[in-house]
Amino acid sequence: MEHLKSDEDGVVEFALFRWPFGHTIPCRADSASRVDGLLVQFFGFKIEAKDEAVHITVWSNMQRRKKFSLFSENRPLHLPAQKPDDIKLFAFNPKDFDKLLATLLSPLTEVFTGYGALKAFNTNVADYEDRLSRGGAKATAGYVDSVVLKTVEEVKVSKKAIEDNPRLELLTGPAVRLLVGWSSHEKRLKAMNSEGPVKCNSELLRRGCQKSIAYNAKLRELVPAIDPEDPSKDLDESEDDSDGRSVCSCLA
Repeated sequence: MEHLKSDEDGVVEFALFRWPFGHTIPCRADSASRVDGLLVQFFGFKIEAKDEAVHITVWSNMQRRKKFSLFSENRPLHLPAQKPDDIKLFAFNPKDFDKLLATLLSPLTEVFTGYGALKAFNTNVADYEDRLSRGGAKATAGYVDSVVLKTVEEVKVSKKAIEDNPRLELLTGPAVRLLVGWSSHEKRLKAMNSEGPVKCNSELLRRGCQKSIAYNAKLRELVPAIDPEDPSKDLDESEDDSDGRSVCSCLA
């Protein structure tokens, strides 16, 4: 596996799909595993929208991620595949890789994004994450780890999409993404409603951006690469997803 360089940001791709997506995820996962520079990849369903899934790939740098994009687009596949409903790219500091990995490996991963972010918002989110991290599980029961990701390129939405849904215009511009790992969804909800670092500092996430959106997902690491011919081969069928479906049955 290619290692991160201390002077070059790593890149995280979040690709969203709506169920049913057939063999798309296993084919993407297999393609990603064939490209040098892949550090780790995950798959999971949103808690709030169980028909929406996210495929997360973590790359050593932007060049490697672009290579994956070209490879997956041009690779001839005998299985039908659909394009992601949405793809967003964020960068992370190499020194934060362990925090990123711990967050994605958590039983529950909270994904918060602020769009149209001002410079002050970047500082606010960093301060929020620092306070959460310094307090740790002692100050916030259920907290595992957290990490801040910065925008790689400004988020854009087509004019047609905005015409169809004017609210999408708010989901543009520079963005900041905060990932928080939790031991359970119940612990996260309790932290949000109890006195502590989450509730006391939540105002920091409301100032300095034009729109914020959050979702939660139960992720599973895709190791080894999924076989597009038999997506159940490399995943544990005994583990159920949040709505009772196994990941294997979802990918089949």
